[in-house]
Amino acid sequence: MKMKKYLILAIVSFSILIVLWPAQQITGETDLYAKEKKTDSNLTALQKLALFTKRVPTDGKEILQGLEGVEVLVESIEPEVEKYGLRRQALQTDTELQLRQYGIKVLTREESLSTPGGPVLYINVAVIIQEKEPVAAAVITVQLRETVLLLREPTRICSAARTWQTGGMWTDWSHRIENIREVVKDYVSEFINDYLAANPTKKPTVSSLATKPPQKGLIRGIVYSGDNPSALIGDRTVHKGDTIGSVTIVRIYTDRVVFEKQGTESTIIWTQKIGEAPEANWE
Repeated sequence: MKMKKYLILAIVSFSILIVLWPAQQITGETDLYAKEKKTDSNLTALQKLALFTKRVPTDGKEILQGLEGVEVLVESIEPEVEKYGLRRQALQTDTELQLRQYGIKVLTREESLSTPGGPVLYINVAVIIQEKEPVAAAVITVQLRETVLLLREPTRICSAARTWQTGGMWTDWSHRIENIREVVKDYVSEFINDYLAANPTKKPTVSSLATKPPQKGLIRGIVYSGDNPSALIGDRTVHKGDTIGSVTIVRIYTDRVVFEKQGTESTIIWTQKIGEAPEANWE
């Protein structure tokens, strides 16, 4: 009877130990940190800061919290790929317009260098083309790269460290390589959605706005450069000389676009600013 009693007591004690062991492990870790915080005078200021700093996983939304904006850097495209219609400048323009559309500041090189971490949204499209076969493939990468401090060696910094990333494979059996632009836009949308989720005071997410079709003729954004400015009008990125229906883009300024429409009796020319209600001439 006494042996049975001891056996039951042992089983109960073992069960309690199993239940409490994880808690003891966690408590022990917390106590260790507390001791380090109070007694270890050899820790550097940055190492002590790390003990109080919240850990966040890379590739998650939290890593984007407080991000002021990004510089956009698109890796160069091989000339043999560009002849199929995929151009670096087009990807650069698409991305900058997309970010501005949802209230994310696009930084210049100088602004990026003066911003904590020097944040860069890096886009790389590596394309392989089989000339003799109707097939092409690409690996698409979209990364947020920032300068970070190494806590194990706080006197050194790591430049262009990846803090967020998405991407994937793309294949096509008819060499329609220009379609990669839409795939890149989808990956950039992932970044935008995560950014807006981490910074809820910003504008609504891409998915919520995507249900509202853009108004015909509405200028949603302009990326201005002296040699090749572009504008996002409706759901299209256009340059000087392009047409939307019967309307021709005559000139693109920093804040407005000049349009022309050939009528049956006369030519109509008008100027429209970003966000301004489209003229009746679009009808």
